[in-house]
Amino acid sequence: EEMRGDVFAAEDAIDSVILRLRAIAEYQDLFDQAFGGGQSINATNLSRALASFQRSLVANNSPFDRYVAGEANAMSPQAIEGFERFVEVGCASCHSGPMFSDFETHVLGVPDNNKLAQSDAGQNGTYAFRTPTLRNVGITGPYFHSGRAGDLEEVLDFYIRIQGNGNGPGGPPGSLPINPNAGELAEELEDLRLRPQDIDDIEAFLNALTDPDFDDRAPIRVPSGLPVGGNISQ
Repeated sequence: EEMRGDVFAAEDAIDSVILRLRAIAEYQDLFDQAFGGGQSINATNLSRALASFQRSLVANNSPFDRYVAGEANAMSPQAIEGFERFVEVGCASCHSGPMFSDFETHVLGVPDNNKLAQSDAGQNGTYAFRTPTLRNVGITGPYFHSGRAGDLEEVLDFYIRIQGNGNGPGGPPGSLPINPNAGELAEELEDLRLRPQDIDDIEAFLNALTDPDFDDRAPIRVPSGLPVGGNISQ
């Protein structure tokens, strides 16, 4: 749903990936080293390789983590206030748990990227997108599925616009508009009560979710020869 794109049908995607990997000699050598010779590039080993990589994406030494572990001064007073406001205004209803995500999809009405030829309609054409984790959110912009928000303040400004199911105060001048194609917004927005004076504190809390030890290095090259980072247009 999220990574396959629209080139292959769901039932054909895995077989297609395996065939493409087998055609790259370096990947064949690497899979043989990791899993033994023979037909080492198969669906099971592909899932194992991806799972091994995903298990390395650990970020649990942020100031927030140290604060909840008992280090009282790990977060600034402003970040602590921001955490309290984050919970009180309703952000935690979706950004919950250790990963700060309910892993559900919600319709927020985020505007499309204006470089797209067609509207991105999200899950099953409903304009619903999965709640992202907030860990390391301070260093992972731009934000929303379309990348329309350049910084966290712009994200929070948009939530002011859409709270109350789109019946909020409208957001400050210049804030992102609601996508007119999105239809009815998520019920969770009915109870969101974000105030402009909360933004600086909540932003301080969100930045306290960055783990300075997280390995964010990118490889110089990949065996396919494709450009690292994909075909990204700024």
